[in-house]
Amino acid sequence: MGTSTKYPGPRGGQWKAANQRLGAWVSSIDRSAARSADGNGKVSVSIERLIQESDERAQELADQYRAALTAVVGDDPSAFGLRDRLRAGGDRLVDTLDSLLAGTAGWFSGKEDSAQVREEAFIRGFADQVAGPGGLVADTMVRQAAVACARELLDESGPLQEAVTEGKPLLGARISGDLFCLVFQLFFRDSVAKFITAIVAGKVRLTLAPLHLIDPAGKIADWVGQQVAAHIPDPCEKGAGLADAPSLADLARALVAESVDRALGIPVNAPGSAAA
Repeated sequence: MGTSTKYPGPRGGQWKAANQRLGAWVSSIDRSAARSADGNGKVSVSIERLIQESDERAQELADQYRAALTAVVGDDPSAFGLRDRLRAGGDRLVDTLDSLLAGTAGWFSGKEDSAQVREEAFIRGFADQVAGPGGLVADTMVRQAAVACARELLDESGPLQEAVTEGKPLLGARISGDLFCLVFQLFFRDSVAKFITAIVAGKVRLTLAPLHLIDPAGKIADWVGQQVAAHIPDPCEKGAGLADAPSLADLARALVAESVDRALGIPVNAPGSAAA
């Protein structure tokens, strides 16, 4: 998916009703603003009020778009290539996080000249480790989620942030188990939310510049992310309940397929699901 062309997204089935509802919502926002605009096109209606009123509509649309995605992938697990890409990306994510946990992250040299350049190199290197080389929309969303995970890792004060900032080798444990698990869950949440964003963003056309502050696509994605996050298993929590727990990486690796299905809304006891 190129950066200059918005993804048109699927149009039939349950997508049609969600797209029509989104179009009606965007049109109503524009109409509300137009009725209150002065002769110079300046919006006098309270943007804050429009933002507040849009939250409920965004939540409803998030439910509808995620239900459409679940229906399509449930009927055809190969749809969009999303399920396969998420599973492959999840496996690579675990390996990459394990390299930071075990101190074997040879994919990052830390030899760049400045802290900023090192941070950029870490984010790029992490995303390269996690994301595949494909050109599908699903591949782009997995890469974007991997970038978000890398930023989350660097935002956490600790040995990894210190090593990247100061240009130290990534030897020894550089992340905690808790951070490992946080990023594991973030990856699946963000991948699905960004996929929905790609579908929604191509259909949002707000005519008045101030209305972009409402960001319908972003609001819908936030709600989708919250829904997905509530269903992703936590490897740390799983390990805490075991008397003789395997390594955190092994626990997470065993949860990838289930996490993908839960993120996509596929019942884990359905035929062909990870837990069936």
